[in-house]
Amino acid sequence: MEENKQQAVYSRAMKDLSADEMPREKALKHGFEVLTVPELMAILIGSGSRGENVVDLCKRILGDCDGRLSTLARHSVADLVNHYRGVGDAKALIILAALELSRRYHSENFDELPQITGSKAAYDCICRKLSDLPHEEFWIITLNRAKRVTGKYRISQGGTAATVVDVKMVMKKAIEQLADGIIAV
Repeated sequence: MEENKQQAVYSRAMKDLSADEMPREKALKHGFEVLTVPELMAILIGSGSRGENVVDLCKRILGDCDGRLSTLARHSVADLVNHYRGVGDAKALIILAALELSRRYHSENFDELPQITGSKAAYDCICRKLSDLPHEEFWIITLNRAKRVTGKYRISQGGTAATVVDVKMVMKKAIEQLADGIIAV
């Protein structure tokens, strides 16, 4: 009877899981959106402890927080290290750093992206990156439908008089960024 209880508590090692159960492989094959929160956490911290794989460790941590990341974010490094075998300073810092990144991401005001209404606005957007360079560079500014800047990307760098630009590289970057418009600089 005691032996059955121990087997029920023991979690399978990551190597015993199928590829569809492993968080990294699952994310590569299907994307992050199919992963559970414990699986996302497992990708960050990488390993569990003897007798508990990383996914089960993350399920336990999240379960102790009533499944809420906001509750987990209130823990300190010491709380995580002291309460969970297999979580040291490094893993605790990774978890809390990821939550802080999420907090900062959500505090960004996406409406404050610069809007390009003319050539002067485009110049103001990129001039700091290009002024005083000792060589030529070709950049694109990607825009959304509202003509707001979604990114600035260097496509090529050349010598003092010119740089070579491959149109395929420009289009590749624009497509990767799902740009609704681009400005060549």
